[in-house]
Amino acid sequence: PLRSLLTLLGIVIGVATVIAMMGLVEGLRLKVTQDLSQLGANVFEVTKWPVGFGQHNWRKYAKRRNLTEEDRLAILARCPAVLTAASTDDEDLQKLSTARTATQPNVEVEGATPEVVMTAWATVAAGRFFGEADLRDGRPVAAIGVDVRDALFPGQDPLGQSFRLRGRRFLVVGLLQQRGSFLGLLSLDNRIVIPLTTFHDLFGARRGLDI
Repeated sequence: PLRSLLTLLGIVIGVATVIAMMGLVEGLRLKVTQDLSQLGANVFEVTKWPVGFGQHNWRKYAKRRNLTEEDRLAILARCPAVLTAASTDDEDLQKLSTARTATQPNVEVEGATPEVVMTAWATVAAGRFFGEADLRDGRPVAAIGVDVRDALFPGQDPLGQSFRLRGRRFLVVGLLQQRGSFLGLLSLDNRIVIPLTTFHDLFGARRGLDI
């Protein structure tokens, strides 16, 4: 009886382990598919640097020339199948503050052209996104993620309020749609988006873009 019980217990444990592993793998597959699908089935990104895991020859990629706004305009002019294209650049580990509150120094600041609302994740839940006039004039306006809203304006409507980034005052014109986290690790809501021209005023213009 003891041997039979141990045999039965081993079978039960083995089957339960297999089922649990299959459930975890399937759950991870669905999560990865869902997170990657946010890019869109008809969207791709052009970058100077490789994306993904593995060993890369960084010296080789460093010799590539930077992508510029002229490249984006050339794509639009010469590729009739491309409906639209956006230029973006980003800077991590930034701190935002108001007179009473502040974020941790871990906010991602993204500079972009207005077309990013069509090509990427920048969906506005409230307010508006910045437009061509904001981009042309380099206005200090921003659309913020919900994590930033909760840190700077807890329990308040952030639209029309202001914060400071690197000593410069920004006006909140839009609240981005909540996106959650990527693979459960990286929050996609701890970020703000500002006009690319304004971004270059803050962080420098001699930078490569992603298209």
